[in-house]
Amino acid sequence: HGAGITGIEFTESGTHLVTVSSDKSINILDCATQQTVINVSGTSKSNPHKHGISSVNICSDVLVSTGDDDGRIVIWDMRSQKPAFKYHEHADYISQMLFFSEVNQLISASGDTCLGVFDLRANGVVDYSEPRKDELSCIAFVPETQDIIAGTANGMLPVWRYNGWRR
Repeated sequence: HGAGITGIEFTESGTHLVTVSSDKSINILDCATQQTVINVSGTSKSNPHKHGISSVNICSDVLVSTGDDDGRIVIWDMRSQKPAFKYHEHADYISQMLFFSEVNQLISASGDTCLGVFDLRANGVVDYSEPRKDELSCIAFVPETQDIIAGTANGMLPVWRYNGWRR
């Protein structure tokens, strides 16, 4: 990377480490050899990010989602190192994403104060939460209650029921 690393995540198998940067680049490292096996340059013509990447999430063995400082989400097919899906629903940075493989849905939290829900099968927006007063800086899933909890810049912990995005 040519700038600061803003996101890092291991693949499910733990064999690869995915990093993203404010220079819009994506690197995948082989943990055994410590060598870069995939590099998507921030200046590549196939890279739709116009602003620094702020978050990363591993969706599957071949799909990686990245979110940037302008609210754009890109789902990458790492076999081809090209975007499979692109969404630009948020109006501010993407702080975190969670992928639910059972339903092929990606949940995003953003500085625009909203949660976004995207269906990778239908390649579309499923839902979008109502705006809040403060930006969402992180999210977590609580399996026991099927809730999504967000952390906000003002120290609050708003809760949404999964599939109940209107609060």
